[in-house]
Amino acid sequence: MGFLRGAQARETLDVSGLIVAPGSSTCSASPRPTPDRQPGLSKITQGITTEVTGEGGSVAPLTDALVALDSEFMKKYHLSEDWRDLDGYFAHLARTSSAINIATFVGATQVRAAVVGSRIAAPRPPSSPI
Repeated sequence: MGFLRGAQARETLDVSGLIVAPGSSTCSASPRPTPDRQPGLSKITQGITTEVTGEGGSVAPLTDALVALDSEFMKKYHLSEDWRDLDGYFAHLARTSSAINIATFVGATQVRAAVVGSRIAAPRPPSSPI
């Protein structure tokens, strides 16, 4: 991947008469920081080049309270969620790089958790005080 002028391939495949297309994975929650420190590294080794995420839960919006819920996992692997919105998340990916292309929806569950909170004894409308 990238600018490869003068590079030699280790292997060349004859794909004459075949269709070659990138792999994709949809409705996954995995592009958040992972222990391999490069989102998607395990995916790319399986041929997945693009992942669409955000059905239900998504990487944003985040609140400090939601980040605190992830705290033990993130500390264990020396990672951080240094974003609170999608602009921040994509800036994070630009700084840290990703092995795959990532697209995301903003999940309805994620928005509700950011507005109402994720640990509620009983369901309530978002406009009600906690």
